[in-house]
Amino acid sequence: MSVRLTYRQSLDELWERMAGVARLDVVAVERATLALLDSNRQLAELVISEQSDIDALCLDIEAHAAALIARQQPVAGDLRLVLGAIPMSASLARMGGLAQHVAQSTRRRAPESAVVDDLRDVFATMGRTAVAMAADLATALSDRDIRAATAVREADDTMDELHRQLFAVALAPSWSQGIEPAIDAALLGRYYERFADQAVSNAERIHFILTGAYPAHT
Repeated sequence: MSVRLTYRQSLDELWERMAGVARLDVVAVERATLALLDSNRQLAELVISEQSDIDALCLDIEAHAAALIARQQPVAGDLRLVLGAIPMSASLARMGGLAQHVAQSTRRRAPESAVVDDLRDVFATMGRTAVAMAADLATALSDRDIRAATAVREADDTMDELHRQLFAVALAPSWSQGIEPAIDAALLGRYYERFADQAVSNAERIHFILTGAYPAHT
């Protein structure tokens, strides 16, 4: 096998490794949301335990990128990919960590629910939005698809609106659930919002890798 072909395969592998972690983030946030809504401690424990796998894979991505820099001296778009993979791997790990935080909240409150009835619909929609964003991110990575990366950025508006809805309910004069449930809601909402923010950050890096420019902010 030629050196050039091996090099191209190594770059393809870098894309696929990142896509693989994004797919694990899809599973993590989907399971974390199900555990949250169902007060399912067993499922929450699974999300928590599997975060170590995500962390290990992200460290492998960093090592793979560092080896490519040292051995191949990439330039132009290839260099953007290799350099971008290092912060992206950390961000992908953070996405899994935020899903883990949701699961930890479930575990802490189980068998009681960490979510009051007034906010169940909001968190269910937050969970679906987070899953969709992570899935689009995985597609953007595996297919090098700018449209999928753009979809991630556009979905962030939905997550921001859901976050506002959450606080509108929790801070309303009619709120009668007490301080502790309000704190739980605020923390959980923050985890989902930050998950979305990390997905957007990665989507913008993909845009930069593929085009050489970051997307314009409107």
